[in-house]
Amino acid sequence: MIVAMYIVGVCVFLTYIILQIWEVYFRRKEDKDNKLGYYSRHNKPEKRD
Repeated sequence: MIVAMYIVGVCVFLTYIILQIWEVYFRRKEDKDNKLGYYSRHNKPEKRD
């Protein structure tokens, strides 16, 4: 009985960790796709160096 509780706990924990990593990966990918830059977000011309 106690071993079964540990197995269930490990499964829940691993699922949580995998979903957290999944979320971070897709948020980072989404942010790269939508990266506009400071000046375009604030309706100012791009600053050229």
